[in-house]
Amino acid sequence: MDFNETLKQVGDFGIYQKLLCVFLIFSSAALSALVYFTQFFIIMVPKHWCYIEQPFNLNFTEEEWKNFTLPKGSGSKLDYDQCKQYNINITEIQQNISMGYPLVLEDLEIVHCQKGWKYDFSSLYPTLATELNWVCEDDRLPYLAQTLFYMGTSVGSIVFGFISDRFGRRPSIIASYVIAFLAGISSSFSTSFGVFAALRFFVGACIIPLSEDPYILGLEYIGVEKRTLVIVCWTTGYVVFSVIYPWIAYVVRDWQLLNIITILPLVLIIPLGKWIPESASWLMTRGRKKEALLMLKTVARVNGNQFPDDILTDLEAEKDGGGADMNEAHLTALDLFRTPHLRRHSLIMAVVWFITYCCYHTNTQNTSNLGTDIYQSFTYGALVEIPATLLMFFGIDWLGRRWPMVVATSVAGACGLLIMCVPEGSSQVFLGLALIMRVTLTTEYIIIIQYAAEIYPTALRGRGLAFLRAMGTFGLYLSPTIVYLALENPSLPLLVSGMMMVVVALLTLFLPETLNQNLPHTLEEGEQFGKDQRVWDCPCLTHKKHKQEYSHQEVEEPLQYL
Repeated sequence: MDFNETLKQVGDFGIYQKLLCVFLIFSSAALSALVYFTQFFIIMVPKHWCYIEQPFNLNFTEEEWKNFTLPKGSGSKLDYDQCKQYNINITEIQQNISMGYPLVLEDLEIVHCQKGWKYDFSSLYPTLATELNWVCEDDRLPYLAQTLFYMGTSVGSIVFGFISDRFGRRPSIIASYVIAFLAGISSSFSTSFGVFAALRFFVGACIIPLSEDPYILGLEYIGVEKRTLVIVCWTTGYVVFSVIYPWIAYVVRDWQLLNIITILPLVLIIPLGKWIPESASWLMTRGRKKEALLMLKTVARVNGNQFPDDILTDLEAEKDGGGADMNEAHLTALDLFRTPHLRRHSLIMAVVWFITYCCYHTNTQNTSNLGTDIYQSFTYGALVEIPATLLMFFGIDWLGRRWPMVVATSVAGACGLLIMCVPEGSSQVFLGLALIMRVTLTTEYIIIIQYAAEIYPTALRGRGLAFLRAMGTFGLYLSPTIVYLALENPSLPLLVSGMMMVVVALLTLFLPETLNQNLPHTLEEGEQFGKDQRVWDCPCLTHKKHKQEYSHQEVEEPLQYL
């Protein structure tokens, strides 16, 4: 019997699936947002200047003392150089003042800070960067720490993708939570850059599997009609806690306590991990039919449905480990490229993920100063993603996956190209185009997560997503370079992003539509997927068809799932 038909009979969106959405998918997305954004908030650097102690008998205000001891910065006459000071002799100055001589600064030598720095904590709290003085000559260290975090993300995508496909979705989820918790808590007590960077590397390695693997697990238990609700549930948890997070930081105002508070919920995996199910679909691809049967019985019981007797009869009629077509434990990541259609889908998706990650983070960095301070700016940036979620929710179940991606990326590309036509000084128009681009990029960012999970067969889904995640994280390394172009012209980052998104729009046309299609399970089904579709097909413009039942007329023997 077909697995998707079996899932319908036991319930493909009953109480069991709703519990998965609330307690696994939503919560994991929320926790991943907390862990991910902590990385930024614990290494931020506030305004700072050279520390020069004012003698007790000099009655200067802080501003007067800064004006006397610090040279002006290159940006504005109201700003002071953050890394330089006048080479002043306090004793000589005291003598001159006591004798009534005027204070003359023009002839003083300008030198690097001699006795450390003083930080402005009026809007930001002390961070690890301020404790270890990652400023001036060491101002590269926060950036390097972030780069190593992203490197961990790349490595973790590959490693946990292998674990997910080789050992199961459940071990991957539990391992990512445990490692992220241990490394995250330990990083709260770091006293050097090397220790901190190494621990945050491991946190970065876990950030994608601890958020997206629960999503994949939930998707494999939910029927065709309700799959969009899974990504909506995941996105809602992520966006809501992205909005809340800066205000947690605002209240806590201590980097160590903030890190502990946001990482501590991961410890819940220890008492609650036993309730995380394994994917019945994945169990079938590994030939573990009896375990899959037990999971489906649990789904039926929780949903209040009778377990079909014919499934049990079919299972007992087969030899243990039979159904070799469905048992694809021998597959490797190379099978993503062995067959022509699957290879084409993998290569197109690789380019799409690379560009999407790169452009999304480029746009995020370029529009980070929307508010009056870091907390408001961060909040506004997260709120902009809500319209994207709504567009995705109301669009992809009508238009499908492919055409919303084409439209979103085309609009993003148009905004990027139009930036060059905006007259200098038209800041409101520039900002409007940047925000529209942010909405469309977020829309596309969300869709590709679901799109990729639906294109790959169950037997290769973990490794396929690991490959795409790695390609996406490689795009993160290019993003800072594109943002750097703003020093030459503020329009260049958005222009480059716009040109790249036009490429994505064109490539997306050659991907198959997955709306109302059963998830492919075997390698052969993944290869056959979308072969009967045309480039210009759109679900909303065609007559509603019956849900696709995988026919294997080109296969010598029919595939048996159970």
